[in-house]
Amino acid sequence: MNTRSFMEQALGPYVRLAPPSPNGPIHAWRPWLAWQRCLTDSSERQSNLQRVLPPGFRDSLAAELCSYGQYAVEAPEELSPELRTDAWLAMLELLHAFDSLAAPRRAAVAGLLLSLGFYELLARISEIPSEDAIAADPWEASVALTTASACTVLGSIGRRPYTLVPLATIAENAARDSDVRFNACIDLIVQHAKYTGDVEAATHWRECAWQSLQTLTSKYGAESFRAHLLTSRFYRSASYVPFMRRERDIVVAEMALCEAHAMAMTPRSESEALLARENCMPMLQSRAKEARWIGDLALAKERLERARDIDPMDSARWVELGEIHLDLGEPEPALTCYVTAARLAPPGGALAWFMAGEAARLAGDNETACTHYLHALAIDGLCVAALDQLSSIASEQESTRHLGALAAAVQHHQRHTAAAMA
Repeated sequence: MNTRSFMEQALGPYVRLAPPSPNGPIHAWRPWLAWQRCLTDSSERQSNLQRVLPPGFRDSLAAELCSYGQYAVEAPEELSPELRTDAWLAMLELLHAFDSLAAPRRAAVAGLLLSLGFYELLARISEIPSEDAIAADPWEASVALTTASACTVLGSIGRRPYTLVPLATIAENAARDSDVRFNACIDLIVQHAKYTGDVEAATHWRECAWQSLQTLTSKYGAESFRAHLLTSRFYRSASYVPFMRRERDIVVAEMALCEAHAMAMTPRSESEALLARENCMPMLQSRAKEARWIGDLALAKERLERARDIDPMDSARWVELGEIHLDLGEPEPALTCYVTAARLAPPGGALAWFMAGEAARLAGDNETACTHYLHALAIDGLCVAALDQLSSIASEQESTRHLGALAAAVQHHQRHTAAAMA
């Protein structure tokens, strides 16, 4: 089985609600586990995998996995009837009855939509519950947080107004001993660090998250799997505050605590083992950024290699590793990483092919670079950076000179598309 057909199978949960391949990327387990929660009436709350895919993920299924073009839908009901599996039909029944479902089932369905990348649909069908409902019912609070997460993702790319009010409402009103309150608080830290730059607000929510963590640690037990997981997540998010203040030693110390708690987790089930593995990847990614920040690129590379080894089928891990190879002045291994990432996509195929072109260009292979820029444009016809580089270097040697006319035609298409969207 080639890489492309394997990835089509591995990404089956996103298009068929099929079980993920045991050897596929960890992120493909999230929709499958979310779907299993939809099938039960259990009121037991469980920790979720963290990975939230980019808003364009479903479109990328069509562009990057050609045989999945028919699955590039913005809502489940748009899928052609002949393509709907029994699981897909059961999901549609739950969606049609969404408003009448009990809160635990609505929370499960909302989580499924988020995991499948149906952000617009989730934001449209699920209103954020009132403050009283959030305070009174942990499941209503869970629905609120999942819906707010979808709206925040859309707001961050300009598809909806960007606002943190819903998250703040959840963080202030959800039960003090709930994971929902804690998760809303750490999300607010990250949002303020990445988008608003408001140090005071980030500091405030860090303190709220810390207080929530103490309550949860007491509830679950300081040495429990869940307490270590939440504490690791806390320090990864909370370290943004000293980072914003340029407090280098504190960042390093807190990220060391993040890793220590990640390593202290003792899984008792397959689902906990999956949570532990997934948690290690953003932890190592953040530790690599920390190492970059203090100027130790070799340490950053070592941490990214560890993350790749945890989930070698995740395209994002290879993109990150390619980036550090470029920073170290190593274009050839960077090229290998980016091509691997592109073959394991989606998500991120257009970016991976573009960066493969950059690595090939830096290695002195303009012909290969042009080929990879073309791959990026085949996925994303509006990839301006790929077109600019293609236009710039295509005329530099005889073997690629014919691509100049193609680049001009693509540029004309881009301008026409941009004018139509204006």
